[in-house]
Amino acid sequence: MRQLFPRPSAELSDVDLARLYSSGPAPEGSEPRVRLNAVSTVDGAAAGPDGLSGSIGSPADRRVFDVLRAWADVVLVGRGTYVAEGYSALRTRDDLASYRVGRAPHPHLAVLTSSPLAAQAAESGRGAVFAVAGALHDVISGLREDGMTRVLCEGGPHLASSMLAAGLVDELCTTTTPMTLSGNAIRTLSGTAHRSDLELVSLLEQDSTLVARWRVTTAQ
Repeated sequence: MRQLFPRPSAELSDVDLARLYSSGPAPEGSEPRVRLNAVSTVDGAAAGPDGLSGSIGSPADRRVFDVLRAWADVVLVGRGTYVAEGYSALRTRDDLASYRVGRAPHPHLAVLTSSPLAAQAAESGRGAVFAVAGALHDVISGLREDGMTRVLCEGGPHLASSMLAAGLVDELCTTTTPMTLSGNAIRTLSGTAHRSDLELVSLLEQDSTLVARWRVTTAQ
């Protein structure tokens, strides 16, 4: 993987990626606190024919996916995504563990749901899995009050759209895979129409897959 913007670079290792994603521009010059991560095809499909995002992923997407989780204190997903994608307790890759010094060794998983979540005991050496409910502003505030200040939202499309519309996202991290999928595939964002203005922070490329970071400047 190489960086195209803001400065062209030679090949980046996973350690280089972790360093790159460990901080960056955000409102008032602070570190990003809420990131939204999404993968899509060139024509905007957010899932393959099986309805899962993994089927349109790539090795480049997986590398950044792991780095973003190593950055996060908690991964936030909607209940539908939790069930469909088969989420379980999360674990940081061993080679990225040094980027969690002073924090919990693995990110926790928070599932946004208005219905009971089946109890799931965290596996040994993995983060906890728990349910959250309520208005999104209150959910994010509650996570921060519990010490989880780095929030990574992985969707689904309705939650992602609602997070942006509520002005809660500092950075949008996108992966564009080099394929098209015509038809009625779901999009990265779905729900009430709204606009968010973005500023490109960085752009990476690996095997024609484009990986971008966008600072969210305004939401309307």
